[in-house]
Amino acid sequence: MMNRARVVLGALVVLAGLSGCGSTVCDKNTQTQKNFVGDCGNEFAPPLLGSACTSNITKCSEADQKAIESSLGCLEKIPACLAIAKDAWKLQYDSCAASLNTLSQPCKDAFFAGVVPGFDAGMPDAGPRPVTDGGAGLTLYAAANEDTVALAWEANRVANVERWLLIETDGVGENRTERDIAMPGSINFTIPDSGTAPRRYFLAGLNANGDVLTGTPPVVAVPDAGVPDAGSCMGPNDCALNRVCDLNVCKVQNCIPGGMNTCPNTYACNLQGECARTTADGGVFNPGGGTRDAGMGNFPMLSAELSITPRPPMASPLISVGSVAGKRPD
Repeated sequence: MMNRARVVLGALVVLAGLSGCGSTVCDKNTQTQKNFVGDCGNEFAPPLLGSACTSNITKCSEADQKAIESSLGCLEKIPACLAIAKDAWKLQYDSCAASLNTLSQPCKDAFFAGVVPGFDAGMPDAGPRPVTDGGAGLTLYAAANEDTVALAWEANRVANVERWLLIETDGVGENRTERDIAMPGSINFTIPDSGTAPRRYFLAGLNANGDVLTGTPPVVAVPDAGVPDAGSCMGPNDCALNRVCDLNVCKVQNCIPGGMNTCPNTYACNLQGECARTTADGGVFNPGGGTRDAGMGNFPMLSAELSITPRPPMASPLISVGSVAGKRPD
């Protein structure tokens, strides 16, 4: 009986020791995040161990907890995150988290769903890429002041977009950030506190599954083969094949198919009951659907990438006009 009591007491001591260690780790996790979050916000700079530390830490061994403490100690030494230098800060954050890749799988699963910060689960998904060959289903525009970037776009093709994905990178195309724009009817987006470093942006139109859509050319009413109806005419060759020149205006002249031919000379009544010209002048060739150029195909709902650098408004200098200094009206 005495031996059994000693075993139970020893187990309680061990559990109490691990519980106390876990509590210390979780307290340190919370305090460290308060120190480094700066003005980047909790979404960009979350606590290393998330918000469910107390329950998750029980899945980690003593060795795991030492590795976690090492990473937290590293994070204590990095400066607070600044919105104008988020990318550089993120590199330091991921570097401190690198030692977490040695955690046991149960500990990894509990805190990071098996994938620790700074590591992926295998071959990374590069995600959508900007259009570089001119075949863009979207056109993106941008403007900026000292700390805000404003973006707007228009669709060059038609597709049932469920949501937009705005992809942002730094000035050299690295440190990719993706922003979901859930409202498919949106045509603009504003990024406040964007910092002053150069940025690159491009846009993707996605379906509900997150796949990039392919857009089709918009349906445009194309006049029938020949010269458009509007305007004046000097003779039948100035009008479309199913129009007559009446008092210098191209008009439809109705007739009775199979009946007496009441159409002008060189015209005959077609099955639609309209006078149609039966001879052509061999002039301008019209392929029927209008001239097709490289821009008439189906394009992915992606934009080309654009670059922009937020900066304060600049005063316009005096502009010398001859021997007189000229000023802008504003």
